[in-house]
Amino acid sequence: MPIFRRKKLQAFTLGLDPMMGTVAPGESVSAVVIVRPSGRETTVVNLSASSALGKGLPTGVNVSFNPPLGVPPFNSAINVSASPEITPGAYPFLIIGTGEDMKLMATYTLIVRPGKPATEKPVVEGTGEKAGED
Repeated sequence: MPIFRRKKLQAFTLGLDPMMGTVAPGESVSAVVIVRPSGRETTVVNLSASSALGKGLPTGVNVSFNPPLGVPPFNSAINVSASPEITPGAYPFLIIGTGEDMKLMATYTLIVRPGKPATEKPVVEGTGEKAGED
């Protein structure tokens, strides 16, 4: 007699809005992680970020979540920042939602454009007084 095992259904879905952002070094950008239930079972979902290889974030990229966990349905605001020393380029990484017995991932790409050129401060021309007059 065969043994049938009940297939566990996916308990939540994970989405990002938007899926990419553009900044200059030292700037940050915001996005929203959207976590929705997809079945009757509910589970606490923890949010994290990592490279595709699971070895942390790309150097110079920082991510924070608010809130970092919740029970679906919920949204989490994320702040993605680039350090002032980061090299311009594309930095893809994963947003990971981990629940009981399941893990879902969505890719976010941070585009770092070259830094803004330094602007000179305007020179203030005198105070209206003429030199040498008393």
